Amino acid sequence: QSQRPTASGASTFALSPDGSMLVYRRREDSGNELWVRRWGDLEAFPVRGTNGGLSPAVSYDNTEIAFRVNAETSVVAADGGPVRPVTPGADVHWGPDGDLYVTTGGGIVRVPATGGVPELVTPDGYDLHTVLYDVLPGGKGAIVGTVLGDVGAMDLATGEMALLTVGA
Repeated sequence: QSQRPTASGASTFALSPDGSMLVYRRREDSGNELWVRRWGDLEAFPVRGTNGGLSPAVSYDNTEIAFRVNAETSVVAADGGPVRPVTPGADVHWGPDGDLYVTTGGGIVRVPATGGVPELVTPDGYDLHTVLYDVLPGGKGAIVGTVLGDVGAMDLATGEMALLTVGA
């Protein structure tokens, strides 16, 4: 059985923070599923419970994978197991503090990977169509974009934004 990725695009791959494994989406007869390929292992394997999964993100300790199905962000152990829903949203990223940062219809939120009440980190009055591109090393900031194509750096503690590039 082939283990090669069969889907492409930004929401189909994630490299672990230490570079030791790749999580990717693979289409099977039963639907899309996330697979893990650790560089030290000979074969990749499917992660149970990730059917329909998109936008994978690997925790800093490589033990868990966050992903979305439709508009729900969930977390599963990298070796498979029970899937726990965390929060509505998409474009999920792990912070080095273990929290998840998720793009929602109301802005970017921070939520513990174990679940809980999402905390809005997008500042009041800022474009609610902000998209999280990545949490920066150290977890103090993030690169964000807007539907207008602007790209900025956001302080995750204060929500303060600094415009990096102006969209078209």
